[in-house]
Amino acid sequence: MFRISSSVAARNSIPPPQLISNIIPGNLGPTGATGATGATGTAGSVGPQGNISYVQIYRASYPTGTEGGTMTANTWNVRPLNSTGGGNMDSVFTSLATNTITFQPGTYVITGRAVSWRVGMNQLRLRDTTNSVTLANGLVAAASTGAGVPSVAAQTTAEVSSISTFASATDVQLQHNCTNTVATNGMGSTGAFTGREIEIYASVDILKIN
Repeated sequence: MFRISSSVAARNSIPPPQLISNIIPGNLGPTGATGATGATGTAGSVGPQGNISYVQIYRASYPTGTEGGTMTANTWNVRPLNSTGGGNMDSVFTSLATNTITFQPGTYVITGRAVSWRVGMNQLRLRDTTNSVTLANGLVAAASTGAGVPSVAAQTTAEVSSISTFASATDVQLQHNCTNTVATNGMGSTGAFTGREIEIYASVDILKIN
């Protein structure tokens, strides 16, 4: 009969080793060095050149009390222009002499306005006198011809606009036609209100766009 040794039994009674499930992470390693910067790419092409704009105003202005002048029926009357109303083109891209605006080569937006007094139906045009060509005709306006009518009906404003390109120096006039001849003030009657400072009967606004 065999006898079990107490030492063997004691060894067999020791519990087996336990696995540790929660592993503690180690410290992070140092960050590596930054890599070298890559080469710069080729430059793109240059964009188009932008437009430079210039503006100018020419007008017919007179001392207070001066009438606008005679308007003759069925004739393209040249509207007087005798002064500048501001701008940065005069003597650069445009110039004014003898009621005529000279344009240097380029593209321009041109707007003309003029009043008339009791001349009936009337219309403005922009006339290229260098080449004898009409650049634009304006809207037909009506100024009453009847005596005793209110001044607001007797004096009216006509207007004409054009976008014109000139290849060489070109002379342009603001011209006005009508159905009824009126002497002295057909191109505008003086203001009748107190405190007026100047009489203006026509103007040409110009914008250079190219």
